[in-house]
Amino acid sequence: NYSTRPDGQRIICTHKGELALAAVMHLLESNDANTARYAVICTGNIASNGTFRHKLLENEAVQAVVKLSRRNDMGMMTKASCAFALANIAVEKTGHVDFIPHLPSVFDLCDNVDKYCQKYAALCVQNLSTNPRMWRPLRGSIKSLANIMLSENPHIEAKIHSTAAIANLAVDDSNKEYMIAQCGLLDAIVKILIQDRSISKVIIEMCAFMKNLTAHSLSHIRFAQTDQMMIELSKLLTHELLDIQFMAGNVFVNISASQGTHPNLARGYVIDALKAAVLSPDHGVRVAAVRTLCNLAVSHYVHDMIIDRKILDDVIVYLNELAGHTVTDAYRFFSAVLVASLSGNKTVVKRFARRGNLMRTLLNVIVKMPEYREGKMMSAKEWHSTNLGFETGRYCILAVANIASSTNAHYMVMSELNYLGIHKILKLAKSKDHETVVYFSLLIVNLSHNRKNHGSLLQDSVYDTMMLMLQERSLKNSLLIIRNILSYMSNLIVDVDTARKVARELDGLKRLCHQMKMPQDRCKLAEILEKMCVDKDMRRNLVKNKNELLEPMFQMYMASSNIDTVRSTIRLMAAIVELWEDEIHLPIVNSMMMPTILHFCESEDEFVASWCLYTLTLISRTRAVIPYMNNFNIGKLLGKLIYSPMRQVREYALETVGNYAYHDEANVDIVEINLIKLLLQVAGDHNRSRAEKVGTVYALANALSHIENARYMAPIAMMVFRSLLEMYFQDDPQVQRYAARMVANASVVLYNNMNFTETQTLIQLVNMAKHSNDLLTKTLFLASFHSISLDLRNAKKMLMANITTLIFEVMSQVSSFERIVLLDTCKLLFNLSLSREVNDNLCQLDIIPILRRVLIETSDVPTRVIMAQLMSSLGCDGARMTKLFIEKGGLDTLMR
Repeated sequence: NYSTRPDGQRIICTHKGELALAAVMHLLESNDANTARYAVICTGNIASNGTFRHKLLENEAVQAVVKLSRRNDMGMMTKASCAFALANIAVEKTGHVDFIPHLPSVFDLCDNVDKYCQKYAALCVQNLSTNPRMWRPLRGSIKSLANIMLSENPHIEAKIHSTAAIANLAVDDSNKEYMIAQCGLLDAIVKILIQDRSISKVIIEMCAFMKNLTAHSLSHIRFAQTDQMMIELSKLLTHELLDIQFMAGNVFVNISASQGTHPNLARGYVIDALKAAVLSPDHGVRVAAVRTLCNLAVSHYVHDMIIDRKILDDVIVYLNELAGHTVTDAYRFFSAVLVASLSGNKTVVKRFARRGNLMRTLLNVIVKMPEYREGKMMSAKEWHSTNLGFETGRYCILAVANIASSTNAHYMVMSELNYLGIHKILKLAKSKDHETVVYFSLLIVNLSHNRKNHGSLLQDSVYDTMMLMLQERSLKNSLLIIRNILSYMSNLIVDVDTARKVARELDGLKRLCHQMKMPQDRCKLAEILEKMCVDKDMRRNLVKNKNELLEPMFQMYMASSNIDTVRSTIRLMAAIVELWEDEIHLPIVNSMMMPTILHFCESEDEFVASWCLYTLTLISRTRAVIPYMNNFNIGKLLGKLIYSPMRQVREYALETVGNYAYHDEANVDIVEINLIKLLLQVAGDHNRSRAEKVGTVYALANALSHIENARYMAPIAMMVFRSLLEMYFQDDPQVQRYAARMVANASVVLYNNMNFTETQTLIQLVNMAKHSNDLLTKTLFLASFHSISLDLRNAKKMLMANITTLIFEVMSQVSSFERIVLLDTCKLLFNLSLSREVNDNLCQLDIIPILRRVLIETSDVPTRVIMAQLMSSLGCDGARMTKLFIEKGGLDTLMR
């Protein structure tokens, strides 16, 4: 009924089998080696029976067998038998705790040189490794298992069990890190992949191990940088066994998740293997291959390799399959992700421009995509499985939107959309899924960049859908969507009609102007309003209701710390004031916006400063605003800005001075601050740009229209004035005209004429007048000569400057000139005719026949009066002149 153990403990036996078991346990401790060997074999055999495994554990069989395995008098066979017994006992998970104290002995058995001992010891570890609680205690076996795999000629089953055990242990993250640190393990993997390629069981277990190990990102670079590993893994993708293909595919999915591995994976043989896997008959293999390609598509340099191998064509085929089948849904989803990733590359997307079949497929998926299913209590996994068909469609929308980012593809996209019916995709705007609406709005925006598409995008159905979204969406939840709608509106405004259509949404834009805080959003709003200013009524409306939108927005945006916001806002102001009307300029000058504009004229940012000056230049053209502008001491500001370090600021400042100086009210201000003196200094600076020189001459010409300024010209140094004349010889009609006006205004003051009557200067002025083809320029020069000729002392100097040749030329072409040119020429002639030397010269040049023709043909009374005076002067200058006058037909002319 009971048995007594060697230590004296009595074990009650209720069954003959239990009695036998107790006897075996007793014999395990026998001093006789053969007895102990047979006892352990017996234990191993008994342990293969599930019923008695529990009894063995109760009898502390693990401790007894381990104790036996450590005896020095036991041979190889006995130790193998010990390993066999332990392997069978380890099948029972409840007894795994008993193994923990004795694991070092188990690991020693793994290190035994005997093949069978290695085999059963590895099996023991494999069985123990099926229990997650044993993963960390078993970490010490990893090195031993790797040694079995690396040994020269191990038992094949030892290799299988070692690989299976290590695969189970690799599920634990801390074990993974330990394994990755053991570089020898990677060598073992490569060796087995090469040596045991034909032994499917080994390869399957090895693939399971690699799959588990590569779940940790630390392993990815190690794997990818081992060239032979990549070669062998690629071969497994085309293995005859689909299970091996599937697991190898998953290894690639894991490795490719780290972008650092992509340079090593972006090799021809890897991509070719993935292409083959894409065409695999097994659904799981296909999914793994496309998932890997999706991961690789994060790196743009892989895109061309994927497209060159026509993998996209294979993907399109599967996208065309019906949704709703579990077998194909995952594949369709990852195919859509892949197309979306590739289409995100601006360089590669050009290659999609002629892929009509791809676009047709994507649009068909979008049209047939199921509704979004909302489930607040669903887990992420449940939500994904429920909405897989919907997600596929969503990525197809993103792909179409990305393709539409290339102008080259617009014709193809719009052709397919119009063929399908653009109204069919408008349902996406009402989707409950936020990202879907974002992608839909992005598609419309990308298409709107091309004016050729505006016809379709301005259809009421499309436009009303977009505007309805703008009204219904809140800024808090739909910022990206609103941004896209604003870009769409901005792109549409290309003429007055589209500006007026978009202007209907002004109330919505007002709301957004106050609500939107991000710089890029404020820039876009300012850009839309600027484009809307192509419509004159819009400019008037903005200024008329400035208190509601323009002034608060201008002050708020100009106070922004973001320079782009300030730039966009001042451009909007410039667009408004380009309409040259009192009702536009006066309200702005009389508002708080004017001090802001003047403040930013001194901005350190050249763009802001120059656009502010440009705005000021436009405003300064309006006469009505000048009295108000004088209140801001603008002359002093301009005097400072014409010496700004920024070229464009200097140019606009000089032009503003010119506009400002054109009005008498402003001219007083200019005289007071000696702005003329500053202008003359600028005029003498040869380093100024062409635009600055034009602006300087323009400003001086206008400033000198005020008599006080003209008097100030008297003491001008000849050197400065010469430099102005030299500038004139540039082939620039604008400079010529302003220079002529400047001389004309200055010469009105008689004692200024001393600056012009120096022979060389007069020659220059006469040459200027001769070479000018501009009517106004020529008129201004003739007016200057008339002013100079009022002083009779200048007649001889003018004759030496060959002015008669100019007069003769003008008079001979008089029919092609305006009345004012003729009148000024006649006045000049009359003044000159008071000098005998000039008279003689004029008669020698046969001026009489020309005067006769002009006098007969001209009906203008003031011109005829001055002509008669001229004839009188020419004919009454002594007997010789009278004779010459009659000979040339002068008397005949008077008779007629």
